[in-house]
Amino acid sequence: MASSAPAHRTAATVIAWALTERPVGDPARSGALLLHRRLREQLAGPGALIPLGKLPGLGRAVTTDPAFAPYRGRVLPGTGPMAEGAVPDTVHDDGTLLVGAPSGETFLRAAAFTAPGGAERAAATCGARGPAWVLDDLPRTARLLDGLDRLAARAADTPVPPGGYETDPSLSAPDLVAEVARTLGVGADAAALHLQLLALARPTDRAVRRWNGWTAARHKAAQAELVAAGAVESGKRARAGRTAFLPGDWADLKAPHLPLEKAKLEGHLAWAAGTSLYAMTERLLAPLPPHELFARAWEEARP
Repeated sequence: MASSAPAHRTAATVIAWALTERPVGDPARSGALLLHRRLREQLAGPGALIPLGKLPGLGRAVTTDPAFAPYRGRVLPGTGPMAEGAVPDTVHDDGTLLVGAPSGETFLRAAAFTAPGGAERAAATCGARGPAWVLDDLPRTARLLDGLDRLAARAADTPVPPGGYETDPSLSAPDLVAEVARTLGVGADAAALHLQLLALARPTDRAVRRWNGWTAARHKAAQAELVAAGAVESGKRARAGRTAFLPGDWADLKAPHLPLEKAKLEGHLAWAAGTSLYAMTERLLAPLPPHELFARAWEEARP
């Protein structure tokens, strides 16, 4: 089935997946770098638009707002029939936003949005006239695009050897692993596992053993050391795929997503309502290089 997500989010999903979940040297990573370059080229173009959704309050306001002028470009008709009695939109432009009136269908000019101050200008325009989620969505979009740039830069110059994973902190952040080990009074394996449990959305037993090249026995020994140190809790939770967890609230997400600690959502540019997940990528993926995610998570959690 084709994705219904905006094109930039579909591309971001592929880039983030390849650059965080595939080993160094995997051909998918080279393809992801090409895709990232192409995405950035497209977003820099004058005609590139990022769909923001319907903001009816903004749609009602733009016709009398002096900051907006009638859009001079070509507007293509929709693919479906208009509802009986519906009023055709006129499109208004303030240089950063294109807004249909009266529907409020809103698009961001990608080049203007990603320029210095662009996100702030868009937020100021939408803030008083749109739903609260807009003020969260705009900075998340900016953070996503910045994170993709950081992922690409890391992939082009990584210390992780071929065959290794960025999600293995013993390879991607060895100095941080040593710091965690000293602070918690545990060994290097336990410290690496702790960082994975702190930072990553899906540190399932199977994934951790693949990333770290561990046997089940080695993994269990590291986990037992963390439990003994009081750093994590041990137990069984439905569909978690693991038995070690951080203390705190739990997001019991519905499939296809795995449940996880709520504290991890913001770092993954995501939020939950009940069992539903809302994210900037189609899967819950690291939105920046894992070694940076490890460092941020440790900074927030360190005793």
